Amino acid sequence: MAKGDDARTRNLIKYEGDTAGNLINNTREGVLTPQYTQARNSWVDAIGEQNQERSGLKSGYQNFADTGGYSKDDLANIRERSISPLRSVYANANREVDRSRALSGGYSPGFGVLKARMAREQGQAISDANTNVNADIAQMFNQGKKFGLSGGSSLYSASPGLVNTYGNQMLTASGQLQDQDKLSLARSLGLIDAQNSLNQAPGKFQSTMGNIGSVFDTVGKIGTAAGSF
Repeated sequence: MAKGDDARTRNLIKYEGDTAGNLINNTREGVLTPQYTQARNSWVDAIGEQNQERSGLKSGYQNFADTGGYSKDDLANIRERSISPLRSVYANANREVDRSRALSGGYSPGFGVLKARMAREQGQAISDANTNVNADIAQMFNQGKKFGLSGGSSLYSASPGLVNTYGNQMLTASGQLQDQDKLSLARSLGLIDAQNSLNQAPGKFQSTMGNIGSVFDTVGKIGTAAGSF
């Protein structure tokens, strides 16, 4: 090989190597790295939102599992509403009995007996109402607990869609970055091989330059795939 040809060939090797290096670096830093960073940030945000949502749901379901969804005040109000109509009925009846006695000038045979009977009936009616409402409360409490327990367990069987989506995107972007690093290594090895081939056997040079050319082709394919990610 003539001296001038040798210099031109070395310049060509350097030019091709620099061009490949720039293409690899530009694709890595301009496309793949931002793409990976965006996917990773989205994945981290999705995990945070999912954990926050799951924590809130878990707290709500746990409350149902512990209390059936009813506080002590709720239960007291339910019991009060169940017996307040009875108290109102017997209060009105007592007022009518007292009014009737007053209208008769205080003379009312059997007044005491009537009052005692009404008191017994009121007590029995309230007792029956409490029994019924307690049975209803127990049923509602059990249903609430079942809801809490089943809801709490479903939190761990539900598929976290966004987390999976962003996680898959991050893994894909990471794989593309690794492929780009492999290309950078292949470029460096190709340049070394080209220089060695030039020094030892000019016949091998065309084959080596072909290897460097394949790096360009692969970089272009990765850049195209990354652009449509």
